[in-house]
Amino acid sequence: MLMRKFLEMLFLAIMLTACSPSQSFRNSMSNSADYDRHRMSRLVMPMDDVGSQDTMVFEATISPTYPGDDPAAEEQRMAWLASWLEVRKLCPDGYEVLERRPFESLEYNPAHHDLRYELRCKLADPAA
Repeated sequence: MLMRKFLEMLFLAIMLTACSPSQSFRNSMSNSADYDRHRMSRLVMPMDDVGSQDTMVFEATISPTYPGDDPAAEEQRMAWLASWLEVRKLCPDGYEVLERRPFESLEYNPAHHDLRYELRCKLADPAA
């Protein structure tokens, strides 16, 4: 009986080890630029009842790695925004940030982000 329990536990341990993601996979995911972009930001479209028809909202989270007042962290947030726009094939002629501000305490914020950017796509220059 004791040997059977031991074998069952050994089998379970082997199966759990075989089915769990490898350490290299976990490390590659946590070091991925897309991982942080998805975890710490999102792009909200006008059809989501946020902003007007010609604006979008980018939301981002502040963390010890990406503090709110750090220029390098802000540069990374802008890289996430550019990546969101590229993935969604938006703003091919660039964009302008109309407003950057922290979320207010009673404001609707289902993703619990800290910063809210209102932005608008630039229009193509007709002279070009």
